[in-house]
Amino acid sequence: MTVTVENTHAPTSLNLTPSRRAVLDIVKSAGRPMKAYDILSKLQEVIKHAKPPTVYRALDYLVTNHVLHRVNNQNAFMHCQQHVECSKQQEERVSILFSCQLCGAVIENANHSLTAIIKQMTGSLGFKSDADMVECSGVCQDCR
Repeated sequence: MTVTVENTHAPTSLNLTPSRRAVLDIVKSAGRPMKAYDILSKLQEVIKHAKPPTVYRALDYLVTNHVLHRVNNQNAFMHCQQHVECSKQQEERVSILFSCQLCGAVIENANHSLTAIIKQMTGSLGFKSDADMVECSGVCQDCR
């Protein structure tokens, strides 16, 4: 199944197999970052014989296509809160994930000034970064 994700410029076509669609729906409906084995547990309610490689392949595809993000400091995955911006500005945009250490909430944001500074710093060091995301952990407003 090919699904078109519309944005304000050009559509991005995703080849969403039933497994990919189910994983996307599970993570999206969670409203919070989910660990791979939690996703697998939910996936097995829909696809009885789903195994870990099924989940990891789906996650890899969805992260590569900027539909999900990997939250490294939680070892979890979340739905991209800014999919339109992430998908159309892949090379020139750095997203920032603010992760609460107490409740686990993650808020995604981007700042053009910070992106420019990071790009300038990596360029001046002759460093080619493969990251399009910075994680910042702390305590959210609700937990303070």
